[in-house]
Amino acid sequence: MAKSTIPPFFSWRSAFMDADLAAPTKHVLHVISTYMNSHGQGAFPTIETIAKKSGLSVRTVKNHIPLAISSGWLAKSKHGFKGAKWANNHYEISFPIVEERGAASSERGAAKGKTVVQELHTNTPSNTPKNIKYIKDFEELFIAYGKVGNRKLSMAKYQIARRTVDQETLLKAIKLYDAHLKVEDWKQKRSLQAWLHQEGWTEEWQVKPVRKSWMM
Repeated sequence: MAKSTIPPFFSWRSAFMDADLAAPTKHVLHVISTYMNSHGQGAFPTIETIAKKSGLSVRTVKNHIPLAISSGWLAKSKHGFKGAKWANNHYEISFPIVEERGAASSERGAAKGKTVVQELHTNTPSNTPKNIKYIKDFEELFIAYGKVGNRKLSMAKYQIARRTVDQETLLKAIKLYDAHLKVEDWKQKRSLQAWLHQEGWTEEWQVKPVRKSWMM
């Protein structure tokens, strides 16, 4: 079978249009897609711009962007100059996590979306050998982190993080972060998606050893 040469961006756009998503969610995704490059990146439209281009209200756009993200079809991060007080939302393409055929799912829409990706887009980032390995690695990381956070949002952030950092570094950083929290037990653990978005693996914690009592 010949290898598909369809760029991921066009495969993604066709896939989300076939997915079982609400019409406003698809409309929002379509407008955002017009700001992306051929790699499915580089989209920085404001909420107001998306509302104006889509003909939807600002409130509707604010409601449906999170739906697009939680369903696995969109990834969002912050983009701005270092030290600046402002930052724009940066949108990128994303595909729902591939599950084995017949696997149970409580989300009908997400399940249908995964089927579309699997059957109609056989060479998308969702099921290439590299991405399948990412899914296995993510599960290892999600468990190591204690399953704190939203799985789908964390997966989207994980895929972005793996462009610049390897799995071993992430796992070591989680152990160091956990050790820090164990000493500073008043601090609440961040969600995994927040930790990845804030590049938690670059944080340097100076974990003080717990003093042992001389009392017997």
